[in-house]
Amino acid sequence: MSDSDFNFKYDRTLKDILKAVPKKFVEILTGRKALDFLDTNFPKVEELKADLLVKLEDGGIFHLELQTSNDPNLPLRMLKYYTHLYSTYRIEPIQTVLYIGQGSMYMGCGIEKSNLSFKYMLKDIKDIDCSELKVSDLFIPEVTIKINI
Repeated sequence: MSDSDFNFKYDRTLKDILKAVPKKFVEILTGRKALDFLDTNFPKVEELKADLLVKLEDGGIFHLELQTSNDPNLPLRMLKYYTHLYSTYRIEPIQTVLYIGQGSMYMGCGIEKSNLSFKYMLKDIKDIDCSELKVSDLFIPEVTIKINI
């Protein structure tokens, strides 16, 4: 029997035992009364596609998301990106959301909970001085990009 077979059987056995554990044990562990045992399967498969990912000269990863509207679910989406990027590359990504919407930006830039603190940069394109792009190596004078703000 391989180690993975043994670990699977051991894990499965422990999970079966846990399901048989009385609710009092949960109360001992959490200090709160257990109401119901919830389904432990998470079958939802979700494809994430980042707007831009760049490997940086110091080995870091930069993740940019463009946002055209104020989305109250954005912090959760950014956390999903973070966990996926970190589990894939084992590098803490630098995350920025660039707001390119017409109205005022009023979204949050993270999640603060009792057991979770997560933050990312949130910038409004209207606050960025784009004149630096004109003197960069990438500036192409024949191309004009118009953003209605």
